[in-house]
Amino acid sequence: MNVSFVKILEDPNSLKLELPLSFVYKHWGRPWPRIHLKILHECGKSWTVTMKILESRPALADGWAAVVKGLQLPKDSLLVFKSILHDVFELSFFIDGVCGQSYFTYQRYTQLGLTVCIFISFCTLLI
Repeated sequence: MNVSFVKILEDPNSLKLELPLSFVYKHWGRPWPRIHLKILHECGKSWTVTMKILESRPALADGWAAVVKGLQLPKDSLLVFKSILHDVFELSFFIDGVCGQSYFTYQRYTQLGLTVCIFISFCTLLI
């Protein structure tokens, strides 16, 4: 079964990306060892990153900055990670203006611990 998770890239200059605990528990269980992962993108690029514990939270660390730089991801990009194998993930991302028109917004409900994300994409082909 392919497992996925979604993150919003809040700081493209950060050297890490925290992972959702629910995803890590479901995919690797606990305790979390240092794991080397491969991230693939449809453009044919791939990167090796390390999942490790930073500040008592699982995060993509060593190599994450190269992913952000290689894909030129701006702040607030919507990142979708899909598990291909146990240690291989396909990364898709969405930015305003990609594929004609796309739009997404998110609202944080900090008291409830929720983030609600709405994504709408319209692709127009001109022939």
